[in-house]
Amino acid sequence: MKNRLEISDLSLAYGKRTILEHISFTLAAGEAVALCGENGSGKTTLLTAAAGILRPTHGKIRRSGKVGYVGGGNNTTQQSDKNAFIDGVASVSSDIEVKTVITGTFDDSALGKETAIAMMEDGVDVILQTCDHTGLGVLEACSEKGVYCLGYTSDQSGLVSDGLCLTSMMVDIPRMISSQIDLIKAGNYGGQSFPGLHDGVVSMAPFSDKVPADVAEKVNAEIQERVDAKIAEGEEIIAQYKEA
Repeated sequence: MKNRLEISDLSLAYGKRTILEHISFTLAAGEAVALCGENGSGKTTLLTAAAGILRPTHGKIRRSGKVGYVGGGNNTTQQSDKNAFIDGVASVSSDIEVKTVITGTFDDSALGKETAIAMMEDGVDVILQTCDHTGLGVLEACSEKGVYCLGYTSDQSGLVSDGLCLTSMMVDIPRMISSQIDLIKAGNYGGQSFPGLHDGVVSMAPFSDKVPADVAEKVNAEIQERVDAKIAEGEEIIAQYKEA
């Protein structure tokens, strides 16, 4: 996909005053247009929102149609992270291209930064990293270049400037370990265990103010729907086990 700017159903308000309402358009790379309107009609507001400085109250802004994933190792956990990201992006739009790189290390921030910058030069404008110390280089590059990112394991918003870390997927390792100990104590340990959102091992950090409110609401609703489904599935399995 060629680099482009895509504005979809964008609205923006200051308090009770609506400045922009349901604006949609697409600009290809290198395309020149004129933005006309009376003073106070929202021209500067639109450009500022398109640049990512102002947060829309509704709608989406896509700047390239490309996002990136930087992993640390070629193992099942990292492959699962990568595939989940790809599937998540596809659930939003099949037109978005996902660039992926497995660096082969979790301990090289310089390589992480170099990898992220190479992605940015290829037009990627959101990057998820799941590679520990290597990922710190990714976050540093995003902070310096003004590119959005997604954190991993903990809330990493404090490591990136200007609210560019949109959110983080947090993993409560101590809780995951203690849950297995609880199973052992209860005599229920065995088989496969898949901790996640439903038991609080995985959670989402607060959203950056760069994330439109309606997008945050949709994500939170999707998370709750998956949590409820997983809990219901677990209760059904327990009920079947007791009947047997």
